[in-house]
Amino acid sequence: MLFYQSGWEKTLTKMFNITIMKELKEKIEKFIVDNELEFNDSDSGLNGNCVVLAGFLCYLLVEEERVYSEGIGVIRSLGLGSEAETELERVFEYAWHSNYENFWETEDAKETYVF
Repeated sequence: MLFYQSGWEKTLTKMFNITIMKELKEKIEKFIVDNELEFNDSDSGLNGNCVVLAGFLCYLLVEEERVYSEGIGVIRSLGLGSEAETELERVFEYAWHSNYENFWETEDAKETYVF
């Protein structure tokens, strides 16, 4: 069965998705600031911060019932340097398929990070 959307329904759907993406980006940016994450290193500090942020992004996407591609969109909208963006996308792909969002429901996450 095909689902038909009229022009105004398509516009509303697009506006809703834009609003959700903007809210996700704002939550991620606040998380970065609140937890003093930096993405200008090229060593293990970059990877560690990417693991933290990728897991948190997975958590937000699952909570909002969003999909993987939207996470990539958020990552690309952050304005990170190319090395950091590439590393974050790489880590995010692994985190998405490895259920990293589960950590963010633990007491350890709530005690360690501001979110």
